[in-house]
Amino acid sequence: MENSVTFEYDGDNFSFELDGNRLIGCQWVPEKHKIRYVMIFFHGLGAFVTINRSYFEKILSDGGVIFGTDHHGHGRSPGERGYGSTEMLHSEMSFLLHRASILFPNAPVFLYGHSMGGAAVLSYVLSNIPNTYSLEGVIVEAPWISDTDNIENSIAHRILGKCGRFLFPSLSIDTGDGISKTSYPQSFIEKYVKSKLPHDYITPKLYASAIEMRKITWEKMTQWPKRLPLLFMQGAQDMSLSVQRNLIWCDKMRDILGDKMRVAYHKDAEHAMLRKESGIIVLSEVVDFINFCLRRTGSFNPI
Repeated sequence: MENSVTFEYDGDNFSFELDGNRLIGCQWVPEKHKIRYVMIFFHGLGAFVTINRSYFEKILSDGGVIFGTDHHGHGRSPGERGYGSTEMLHSEMSFLLHRASILFPNAPVFLYGHSMGGAAVLSYVLSNIPNTYSLEGVIVEAPWISDTDNIENSIAHRILGKCGRFLFPSLSIDTGDGISKTSYPQSFIEKYVKSKLPHDYITPKLYASAIEMRKITWEKMTQWPKRLPLLFMQGAQDMSLSVQRNLIWCDKMRDILGDKMRVAYHKDAEHAMLRKESGIIVLSEVVDFINFCLRRTGSFNPI
């Protein structure tokens, strides 16, 4: 996998206006297989929709369509870097779900969110239950539903979380070059930096919105649709959030969903779980979960 790192938007590109903002997306459709399902990928802070492009082939070969958009101020989408809100992210998700229903009306749909995208996916489901009836399953990878202890105990971050929507909402705050502190493959890090697609900024408005989405995720978790399966993925070496608090949420949700919830926990995985040796296993667990969901509802059609 290390030699095949790519961030190419080599699918069908599209763009649209949403609440006055232009978003750019990309879609990949299996060429040699019948379409069995749709996966909507919702990326995290500072990332972009092709961040996991190197791993899409596994989904495509399983008959899955993949598409998503670069959030406002991310990747190829215009806008101030690191800017956004709960409303913008949830509106984007509503559009993508509607797009899936129009283009692939007979295909089961899965939502996959990483980091901030995972928090957005979870909070969206819990805030828009009538809009999620068409979903077959939800996948979250290291969702940003907690902060590290240092940030959790920071007075400055607490102020940002409470007042960020109103206190210098567009101020760019450097989040630090986190990629350099990881043990991801060097080829990935080099191509990631050279791509000019990522950024290391967040605005007070987006941080406050992340806190808002996190609050929804914790306070409304008992309202999760009992029919909707969830795959929760977390790496023990994740330095971007509190692994312990994430696992507490995971355990509570497992009590609610029972056998409709699966957990993929890997001791050597970091915040982006696909980029190390165990990534192949993680990806297989994603595909296995999808097919588990399809079997449950009788939508399973083998390749």
